[in-house]
Amino acid sequence: MKNISRYSESDNDNTVRNSLTVIIAKLERMLYPWLKPSYDGVYELQTALQKDSIGIVMTVGNKYFYVAENLIISLRTVLNVTIPVEVYYAGADDLSPNRINVLCELPLVDVVDIQTIFPLETANVTGWAIKAWALLASRFETVLFMDADITFLENPMSVLESPLFVKNRLLFFHDRKLHHPGSFPGIRLLKEMNPQLSKYGANLFFSRSQKIHGTTNEMESGFIVLDRSDTGVFFSLLLTAKMNAQLEREKVLYQKVHGDKESFWFATETLRVPYAFVPDYAGSIGIEDSSTYGNARMIQLCHGKLLHLNEDRNPFWFHAGSVLHGDYRNAVPPHYFGFSVLVDMVFHYDANSIYDDPWNSNIGCITQERWQSAKVDTRQAKLIQSYKNIFVKDIKRVD
Repeated sequence: MKNISRYSESDNDNTVRNSLTVIIAKLERMLYPWLKPSYDGVYELQTALQKDSIGIVMTVGNKYFYVAENLIISLRTVLNVTIPVEVYYAGADDLSPNRINVLCELPLVDVVDIQTIFPLETANVTGWAIKAWALLASRFETVLFMDADITFLENPMSVLESPLFVKNRLLFFHDRKLHHPGSFPGIRLLKEMNPQLSKYGANLFFSRSQKIHGTTNEMESGFIVLDRSDTGVFFSLLLTAKMNAQLEREKVLYQKVHGDKESFWFATETLRVPYAFVPDYAGSIGIEDSSTYGNARMIQLCHGKLLHLNEDRNPFWFHAGSVLHGDYRNAVPPHYFGFSVLVDMVFHYDANSIYDDPWNSNIGCITQERWQSAKVDTRQAKLIQSYKNIFVKDIKRVD
């Protein structure tokens, strides 16, 4: 039989492949112009990862220098975490040379200016938005992202054995569950991006925020665990970075939600990438007090740190300034501590309740009603004391 095709099968394959390569290159230049000059395209960025590597990524500016130093030393000396750490900052005004040198002297710590990797976009990046770019720039396949001001009550490496992470390769933690009556712009943005939410996404409290038991804060981005070698996770991270680019964040994202946090799960939900949240919403850890309203005595905890549980419902980590008191962001040695009376310190946490949130109107206090609570145990108290000791003995003033 006569072959009526002008090309052989291999010719057709090469023609299609070349056409697709041109189309993909155009789309990449349109969507991700900031990959250059460091990377020619998405494939080069993805294959730049160190195979089977596991590491910690942090973003640190001058305001968070002391808590970051404390966290790294705590990981090494108290929790025996030995994996490498990448610290990212954004230009000379963000982190001083002397402070960079101090961090570089810590074991297995690399300090990187994010503006040298994605200069077309990160020349104007500040604050929360740096997180997405740092995660995209990291050389590690598996990343434990940590805000500089978080504190662990369990070894963070345990999260790698979490069934939710093992299954999904992407694990998030909930923020506080805060009720917002009426229409909320964050949910409108999500549904404009993705009119048909997945079954999982549609059942999250945030997605129900126009109903009585919704929330305006679904995700806490202080601790994120992700496997960047997973293609779905990698592309969701690309979308997260695009949402945190200057135009998108200033004109859209940060106008609708509180900072970067929701962009991580918005991206995964929109791309239908598997993800999971540790079930419980954030609670609080601190020192309780009681108030009397008429004949009723109310137990509440005010101005504590946001507390997160692991899958076993044990206290795992807390946020907002390590063990320091007051405006830790600008604090210099000598430091002052918020947890001064360990015997009276308790933690309160949400049992994933369907009820309205128990936070009061200024979101600084939670009440005992509908919450579980427990005293800090001896082991947790010793950990907290160890972190305080590091501030006292090892953290020196650096200009």
